[in-house]
Amino acid sequence: MSLIDKIENLQKKPEAYRKKVLFASLTVIMILIIAIWISTFNLSFSKKQKEEMTSSVAPLEVLKGDWDDLKETAGSPIKDIKNIFNSIKDNYEKRGSE
Repeated sequence: MSLIDKIENLQKKPEAYRKKVLFASLTVIMILIIAIWISTFNLSFSKKQKEEMTSSVAPLEVLKGDWDDLKETAGSPIKDIKNIFNSIKDNYEKRGSE
């Protein structure tokens, strides 16, 4: 029985059965994709790189540094936005008092 015959046979089955087959086949394919993806992590890092990664910097230190960088980079645009809103507010208040 060829693949085309199996597909034709499946098309004759009730819709509920076809949906179960679809869900099962998608689950199997995704498990295979995820397994292949995870297995490539072991290949991409050499032993030396793993040692450097674990011994270099604590994860919380990295997060703290990233947070400081984010505050520094986002601080200026946020201040600009605040200034714009304050100027709009001031203009609105001046018009209201006239």
